[in-house]
Amino acid sequence: MIPARLKFLAQWRRPLARWRRGRLWQLYDQAYDPLVGHTALHLDWIAKHLGDWRPQSVFSVGPGRAELELALCSEYDCEFGYAETYSRYCRTLERRFRRANLARNIVQRHQGGFQAFQPTRGYDLILAIHSWYAFGQDGSQLRKALGMLSDGGSFLLTVTCDDDFFFQNEVRQQVFSAQQLSQWSNDLGLDHEFHLLRLPVAAHDLIVDEELTEEARGIASFLRARLWRDFSASEKADFQEDIMEAIAGAGVERRYGLLHFRGGDPSIRDSGIKG
Repeated sequence: MIPARLKFLAQWRRPLARWRRGRLWQLYDQAYDPLVGHTALHLDWIAKHLGDWRPQSVFSVGPGRAELELALCSEYDCEFGYAETYSRYCRTLERRFRRANLARNIVQRHQGGFQAFQPTRGYDLILAIHSWYAFGQDGSQLRKALGMLSDGGSFLLTVTCDDDFFFQNEVRQQVFSAQQLSQWSNDLGLDHEFHLLRLPVAAHDLIVDEELTEEARGIASFLRARLWRDFSASEKADFQEDIMEAIAGAGVERRYGLLHFRGGDPSIRDSGIKG
């Protein structure tokens, strides 16, 4: 016989886990603009490095909030496809595209992991902006993404650098860095350019009256996959001390590595990938 208390705990374990994951994503969303800032960084990079090139189609691996994707579709009026694991982000994406009168631009949808996604067409621009952590050094997934890329197209893969403030201070644990991913891609013989994206973080977005802001606590919770209330007193104190020391010194800076693969590159063709 299983005690009633254990049955009760087992009954609520999965819903509680879902609630915790949902809460962590909410904290990430709240901290997004001041402490993450992917959208503006990538729009600036695309304008600078891709110039007047106008993609006719865009695909996103894990678009999340879909701000970047919506901005690109608004600018280029291009076809759009996506693979997104989280249903809440799928709903947000579809709602934002409808409100912008761009729902017609969505030509391919997949709610689920990219691993299960079966591509049926190619795209000019493919994005994997801080979504590749789910795949790590899985050559089959990288080859799948590159295989969707049209000749002359671009695949932008961005993850955190090993000298990023939060990476250095071990807030994000057991995750590969952009430098490691770049070296691994080189080892596979897949040529690419490596670009550094930098986001200075304002001190007032981290510390106010010698107390951590809600955004700072939220990003720490998200990256550690634990709510701030579950951090030990020493962990909280160490994190705050690291931030205050950084602010007193050179400041806090987010540093991301963007790997730029080009469709039609000989290294992609030689690897057996069809563009």
